[in-house]
Amino acid sequence: MKKGWVVVLMLGIFSTTNGQTRYFVQFGGNLSILPTSTYNGQFINEFAPNPNATRLESRSAYSSQPGWGIKAGASREIAKRWQLNAAITYSYIRYQQKNKVKGTTVSESNISGFEMEYNGIGYAIPGLSGNGLPVFGTGPVLIDPTTTGDPDKLGKASLGFIGLEAGIMYELLPKLKLGAGASLQQLINVRYYYPEYEVRMQPGPGQGPNILHTTVTKSTDKDPFTQFGAAIQLHAAYQLSRKFSLDLTGQQFLTKLYEENGQDYTGKKARIRLLSLGLRYCLN
Repeated sequence: MKKGWVVVLMLGIFSTTNGQTRYFVQFGGNLSILPTSTYNGQFINEFAPNPNATRLESRSAYSSQPGWGIKAGASREIAKRWQLNAAITYSYIRYQQKNKVKGTTVSESNISGFEMEYNGIGYAIPGLSGNGLPVFGTGPVLIDPTTTGDPDKLGKASLGFIGLEAGIMYELLPKLKLGAGASLQQLINVRYYYPEYEVRMQPGPGQGPNILHTTVTKSTDKDPFTQFGAAIQLHAAYQLSRKFSLDLTGQQFLTKLYEENGQDYTGKKARIRLLSLGLRYCLN
């Protein structure tokens, strides 16, 4: 893991803090706004009685969830109406992912199709971590209407990022500043819920189809996610008083939300989009 950039951030901030530098702390809320993503891929089931290939088309939608963030940094006036900002940030980002998958399974003996909807994180392609999606090439399977655990938690994810941001602001009006910048982000903690499936075999011949049972599973494994990323952002700041101001930020991650892992898929990948509103307090 690359963590040395945090030290670089701090040195960068304090190497410019002299004369006209103001220090600040900020706390606020955020809202994740992730656009719909699509994936197309192929899953090979070599262990079925009849080896088969399943071609998938999937669509993942992300419901917005409120989060929060804190930051501490410095701003320095560099010219009339212009100032530089730099800060260390922590962002707690939340969302819930809902997937719809259509597939066609081809084997030596037949062609069949399926369609299912489920909540879970990650790429909505079988075999990728975090989604738990099964593909069956044998016999009928019924869905068990009961679930072990709270099904409302499925697909919910919480991500914690520590970051370094820097940008420039322009004073458009006496109390209003507009600006732009960029940030580096390091994922340091996650929590998410995904479905684990179990095919419960019937006790003997003639007892009906097998039953597919779902268990809600909590994980803190960071492996499904891209752990180091970059983002661009736009800012608007309104000065309430000499000490207090409101800061509105729109942030777009350039890096993908989920880690690539060599599966055969294409499509529009998910990237974090975040809207934040914070109250800033100047310390000097």
